[in-house]
Amino acid sequence: MYDDGYWDMLAFDYSDEGVVRAKQLFGPDRDNIRLITADARDLPIEDASIDAPLDKGTLDAIYITGKTCLQDSTKEITRVTAPGGVIMCISRVIEPADLIGAFDNK
Repeated sequence: MYDDGYWDMLAFDYSDEGVVRAKQLFGPDRDNIRLITADARDLPIEDASIDAPLDKGTLDAIYITGKTCLQDSTKEITRVTAPGGVIMCISRVIEPADLIGAFDNK
């Protein structure tokens, strides 16, 4: 995404080690990408501050732990999404109805 012009990015991982590894993968020329350690159920991000959250597998991993964790996480994603923003989820684990339902139960 960065190479296609999406330079204002924030990414998180639940572990410090994951953040360190992501920094290594992004490389030194992409130091403007903000990488933080965070729990998807309690994001240290301002309300309505993200235009287009992209989930690629995080909610899949959370879903396996139970619906309560999934709903807590989708509430947080919804909270940080700006008005008119779009939430994009790429999932190979969660049935579409369950994923949409998790967002509906705000």
